[in-house]
Amino acid sequence: MTTPNAGWHPDPADPNLDRWWDGRQWTDRSRPRGTTAATAAEARNGKRIGAIVLGVLVVAGIAFAAKSVANQPSEEEQAAAAAATSSRDAASDRAYQEQLLLTRAEMTCQELVTGSLKSPGTAEFVDVTTKRRPDNKIVTTGSVDSQNGFGAMVRSSFTCTTVNERTTLDFIG
Repeated sequence: MTTPNAGWHPDPADPNLDRWWDGRQWTDRSRPRGTTAATAAEARNGKRIGAIVLGVLVVAGIAFAAKSVANQPSEEEQAAAAAATSSRDAASDRAYQEQLLLTRAEMTCQELVTGSLKSPGTAEFVDVTTKRRPDNKIVTTGSVDSQNGFGAMVRSSFTCTTVNERTTLDFIG
């Protein structure tokens, strides 16, 4: 009986494997049947490359997490941002309320002017302005074009004053 040379041979116990024959006996080293030395080396290299890639991804993940944590604002910064937002919201709300108050004063003034005209349906308002004075009075001024009792279009100036959301027609003429 001839003894095979050292190398990979079909495993006598498992037909799906090749087993290493060291020239005297079978060793515990095995590989899938038909795998060449080159493919076994490629597999080992593939495992090494996979491990390296995995290591790089882990390090990158840790760096990303560290940067994310570092970029988180401190409690003081979060509180300051919340206060600034609250302050902006309050300022915006005050500006909105002021504009609403001026608009109501202007609309009420125009209603008073319209009610004092001979032909209210013909009223066309021109150059109307509404402003708050330093004494907190709101003054609305402007002009209105409307038909008089003879049907002719005439322009009249007017002034209204609003104090504590109560508007009075001061002048029309």
